[in-house]
Amino acid sequence: MPIRLIVSDLDSTLLDEKVTLSRRTIEAFHYAQAQGVMTTLASGRMYGAMARFAQALHIELPVLACQGAAVVDVRTGEVLSQRPVPLALAQEFLRFAEEEGAYAQYYSAEGYFMEAHCPESEGYARLAGVEGTPVGAPLWKRLDYDPLKALIIAPPPRIQELLPKAKALFDGKLEVTTSMANYLEVTHPDANKGDALRRLAAILGVEMTDIMAFGDAPNDISMLTAAGLGIAVGNAHPDVKRVAKYVTDSQKEDGVAKAIEKFIGRVGSQWPA
Repeated sequence: MPIRLIVSDLDSTLLDEKVTLSRRTIEAFHYAQAQGVMTTLASGRMYGAMARFAQALHIELPVLACQGAAVVDVRTGEVLSQRPVPLALAQEFLRFAEEEGAYAQYYSAEGYFMEAHCPESEGYARLAGVEGTPVGAPLWKRLDYDPLKALIIAPPPRIQELLPKAKALFDGKLEVTTSMANYLEVTHPDANKGDALRRLAAILGVEMTDIMAFGDAPNDISMLTAAGLGIAVGNAHPDVKRVAKYVTDSQKEDGVAKAIEKFIGRVGSQWPA
């Protein structure tokens, strides 16, 4: 099948453990583009935390930010469409986090917000490359608009305790997922990577069967199952590998680049098979 569009998750998929793009990954994207294949990114990150990677990869298409809650024009930073979380539900989630004693933050198109700077917010800022804004406590009372998403950060065992509680509480109301082992996220029910990819494909006139998508975490499952060729990296969650049509090498081993080389073509002889 012809691949007309490549879309990839960022963290733990495209980015290495130092949160950087390898030379091989960059060259693979540039090679695909030279063959006429369109490319873009889909991430739980807000656009401001995606921009430098989109620039390095020469991405010109809109990117899917905040789990697909926002489709953003990379040339202008304009939000082309969005599916925010209704205010009352966002406040309910933040109150749930407070009652559970968990750190939380919420997002607008411009940034993210927390009660106060703390180890969790500082760790997130280092990863995202973007500083958040402290607004005071209680966080659920500070929020007065429909945010793009809300997030809990906690150790992985704690996230696994909170995940079924959040799913039970917001079943049918919000999309509840994990993007990393220590992140629990909620978005609008229609704000997931799969639905966002379908909207983008319709705009571009691309059939879903002609899309190659990469991911590693449960929040990528909707995207990998929607695409004609859903690919999991070797370090992906077992649930992601189960739905993938192909499993490539891990993020450490340039798995995305290797899959692009396999399905689109070899970039150059300097890279081992």
